[in-house]
Amino acid sequence: IVLEPGGFGLDVLVIDENDAPLPGVRVEAADLSYINDDYDSADEIVITERLRSPVITDGHGRARLEGLSGHRSSLSIEARQTGRRLATANIFSFTPDGTPMTLAYPGSLVPLLGYSDVLVLSLYPEARFTGRVTNAQGEPVPQAVIKSLHLNSPYQVTTDADGRFALRQLSGSGDMDVPVTLTHPGYAPLDADLRLRTGETTHWNPVLERGVELAGTVVDSRGTPFTGAVLNAAADGWKNQVQADASGAFHFGGIEGEQVTLSVF
Repeated sequence: IVLEPGGFGLDVLVIDENDAPLPGVRVEAADLSYINDDYDSADEIVITERLRSPVITDGHGRARLEGLSGHRSSLSIEARQTGRRLATANIFSFTPDGTPMTLAYPGSLVPLLGYSDVLVLSLYPEARFTGRVTNAQGEPVPQAVIKSLHLNSPYQVTTDADGRFALRQLSGSGDMDVPVTLTHPGYAPLDADLRLRTGETTHWNPVLERGVELAGTVVDSRGTPFTGAVLNAAADGWKNQVQADASGAFHFGGIEGEQVTLSVF
């Protein structure tokens, strides 16, 4: 019989961008499992289990989590509220007196930065991109992919059946220009720099243009259609991959550039 210890308690204080306490914030702990045991390369983590039911901060912005285990690989303490960006703190283990420890590369444990009896999490207003992608005829473009590299973190969203999208949980201070790339296999890609404003929604309604199209048929040495051939096309930073159909036919759309390199395998 293995008896599990009762675990540790953790007091949490959630504040806003002005250091004022935030009541009514959802706080919870998640178990983070490393993909491998090599801590030097364990940059990728997955949330495998929610440990406890969430608690809600009181009128003073405080909440307490109970029963946290010191024997798990790592814990993520998360605070979330609609309209604000997720705030997290990672805890690798607890000392016998309940002090939370975090992992400092290349493998040493140090006390959680800024911890002094209470874990303070700051929730900042999120910034948002929303809009609708259409073509030159005003028709919605579903399954278009919008990518943004914001503060060295990649964000990606796909348009719905009506061409609409919403990119949320972006953060920053003040105004900043954010590079955005819009792609769809049937259209020429579109790049833009959009002004991001913390706490506000930026609307962007891009129009995609049809690029050059390339179509043909893959056949073998006897002229028989080659079913299922995979074709790669690349031109001036643009690239795409398609598969020939049962008749050997293939089609590329939205090609940019004057010269296309085509490979078949």
